[in-house]
Amino acid sequence: MTLLSKDYDFFPYGTHYYCPPTPLPEDWEYDFGELSAAGYTHVQFRTLWRWHECRRGEFVWDDLDRIFDLAHKHGLRVVLKPMLENAPDYVFTELDGTRIGFHGVPITRFAMNSAYYVGGFMPCFDNPDVLEAAGVFLRLLIQRYREHPALWYYDAWNEPRSRPMAQCLCDHSVVSYRNWLREAYGTIDELNAALHKRWASYDTLIPTASNNDIVEMFLWRKWAGWAVSEQVRFVCDIIREEDPKAPVLVHAGCCDVLRDPACDSCDDPLNARHADRYGFSCNLLHWPTDPHHHDSAEFQAAWLRSVDPFYWCHELYPNSSDWCRSTKPSTLARHIWMAIAGGCSALTFWEYRSVRMGIRANGFGIREIDGGPTERSEVCDAIAGVVRDHSAMLASAQRVPAKIALLFSKDSDLLQRLTKMKTWMGDAEGMRPDVDYGYKHALRGAHLLYTGAGQDVDFVSGGGDLSGIGVLHVTCCELIDEKTAESLRAYVMAGGVLVAEFPFAARDERTWIHTLRPGYGLHELTGCRELSREVTVSDPPDIATFPQGRQIRAQGWRIRLAPEDADPIAYWNDGSVAATRRKLGKGSVYALGVNVSLSFSGEWQDPAFGVFEWLLHDVGVPHPQDGRARDVWIRRRRGESGEVWFIFNVADAERVVSLPAPPVSIWHACNATERKPKAFTLGPGAALVVEMALS
Repeated sequence: MTLLSKDYDFFPYGTHYYCPPTPLPEDWEYDFGELSAAGYTHVQFRTLWRWHECRRGEFVWDDLDRIFDLAHKHGLRVVLKPMLENAPDYVFTELDGTRIGFHGVPITRFAMNSAYYVGGFMPCFDNPDVLEAAGVFLRLLIQRYREHPALWYYDAWNEPRSRPMAQCLCDHSVVSYRNWLREAYGTIDELNAALHKRWASYDTLIPTASNNDIVEMFLWRKWAGWAVSEQVRFVCDIIREEDPKAPVLVHAGCCDVLRDPACDSCDDPLNARHADRYGFSCNLLHWPTDPHHHDSAEFQAAWLRSVDPFYWCHELYPNSSDWCRSTKPSTLARHIWMAIAGGCSALTFWEYRSVRMGIRANGFGIREIDGGPTERSEVCDAIAGVVRDHSAMLASAQRVPAKIALLFSKDSDLLQRLTKMKTWMGDAEGMRPDVDYGYKHALRGAHLLYTGAGQDVDFVSGGGDLSGIGVLHVTCCELIDEKTAESLRAYVMAGGVLVAEFPFAARDERTWIHTLRPGYGLHELTGCRELSREVTVSDPPDIATFPQGRQIRAQGWRIRLAPEDADPIAYWNDGSVAATRRKLGKGSVYALGVNVSLSFSGEWQDPAFGVFEWLLHDVGVPHPQDGRARDVWIRRRRGESGEVWFIFNVADAERVVSLPAPPVSIWHACNATERKPKAFTLGPGAALVVEMALS
């Protein structure tokens, strides 16, 4: 991926607009006038393959011709998104494009929701005939609009993901899977030796329909993420061949740290390699009720910053669907500013007019179905004006890298998802997406605990650059490969602080359990080894006590540690060691047999906050000196001439925040009032955006 830090000198603030058949042509002129007047910068058009090529070789572009011209007339840039998922009928009837599920059962094509209303979802893109036909459509689309003055970006693929688990086991997909394994392992004998299997040849190897063996399903779903990224590469390559001038975006849906890695397989970093920009759908609850809900925007943004420092928030939902209670204006304003505060380089809403058809009836829209204003549009339009007035500064201001980072292990995520599946006889057919398992809970818990301690948090992946990170937090990483193990050693020896919450490095790349845990010699890094691991019980509860009497009621596992060259810092209620600390090289390691992040209840008064605050104090990370509460969060974007501060009160009660200096200017205040030049009263759910001088 090419990092284009100077793509534009303004902050893009736009909306998805056209996904055939709506909005209807008679609506376009009025809507574009409203968008332009409010200060929106761009609109997205979805070009559904079967809409423009209903019959093979017959292409119809009348609607796109007109809507492109109208966008240009009103000064709106166009993000053009080809939707190859909406394949024409002939792809299935003539090109054998139907996907095949487990046990050879065809996956019937259908119209999934308002985004795919005209049907055809989804053919098998491992089929070379399907790819060839898609390439014909794609090249004609680009050739027709590449010189249009309104064209700005291409969005190569909408939410690239492999779902369901069974997609696809046709002959083409099976061959692709075998070739992927051959590339990774070599001959069939080498594959057998690596995994201790006994396949006769690659010709007899088939994808599994069971999670019981773990490694076979583990490899199948890793292949699925790779296969999806190859589809993305196919589209990006054609776009660049036909139009090397325009930048290319890829828009993921739910990102890796939220997504089910088995039933909804995708790989954000792999996809991002093929595009100039990477975008995602920001998943937020419109009626947040607990700290995790409020932390969700920053949690997702932290991950996206690691994938692409100039990522796009390419779907932000102004509302929910299906005649729901409309989002409170103050909540919507806070969500918009939280998304921008995360560090994105562009924001796009889904969508402008509320949905008219399908299962999302009267949902998502900024405006009513008839284009009329709403309380939501008043909020979105007002912020559009603020962004327009401060566009250059906002565009140049980026998040400063955090000193605390969470390690995201995609392999550990997938492993724990597979081990927690509930299947009959191991048959995974019909398995539905689910993120209610240890790894996902621990990851979100760790992020929120640091956030509540007043800290910014970034993400890194296994083998990523660890320089500049003061504290590296690793939670529930059961599967640590040898390369990552070596990078952790080097990080600590060079002065880094490693916080490792168990289970840690319990399995190798085959998904086998190490006889000595943590594996790959990491017990020498932690200065302790795993003595025993048991599922927690509720009666009597498993409780770990930290310094100053802080007690954690364990959830998930009780892991007893055996110190070898480390000092105990916490004990289980039976007197065994629950956590250790050691100095090594220039750094230090904290090994937590009680997984504090996983045990965190998500409540503001949870003792887990106290444990994290003690850890940070123990390693010398200063607590913010402004005295703000755990539920008042400050995010900063720094530019050359100043900083933009985003201040949020996510409590249900009033809070007061004192700034180090009076703001240069106040950009936006929602339920926030100035008490004196440096102090503000923040009502429940307040959002305050100010410009500050560089400190």
